[in-house]
Amino acid sequence: MMDTKGAWNVKKLMVPMLAMAAFPCLIAAAESRKDATSRPAAASAPATTSAPAARAVHVFVSGKVQGVGFRDWTVDQARALKLTGWVKNLADGRVEAVIEGPNEAVADMLVKLKTGPRTARVDEVKSTDETLTGRFKTFERQ
Repeated sequence: MMDTKGAWNVKKLMVPMLAMAAFPCLIAAAESRKDATSRPAAASAPATTSAPAARAVHVFVSGKVQGVGFRDWTVDQARALKLTGWVKNLADGRVEAVIEGPNEAVADMLVKLKTGPRTARVDEVKSTDETLTGRFKTFERQ
């Protein structure tokens, strides 16, 4: 910004730059309001048939998954994703789980199970889709 004499006014330049750095959320909010008001309203799209919003899976995890906190970790991860179901150890060394919830959250949980907690070594995760029952209130360790 130049003053009337043609010289740069550093103070006038610095104030807007400092405001942008200190309050980027204000800039983003202003831009989103500008975008919302400048766009014409979109016509509503026709309804389409899509996959169900929720799903259930039955999972078996093998590797070093017992005695390493795998079940507790699974409960924590599932509850954070607002999933329901259960997890338990099997006599053959695997961990078994039934997981129900929104499609995206179940998919995220399946990805997490492939890694497990730091103390575990996951060799394989086998999952099969099941009928969604809605019978679980929370995610529990058995």
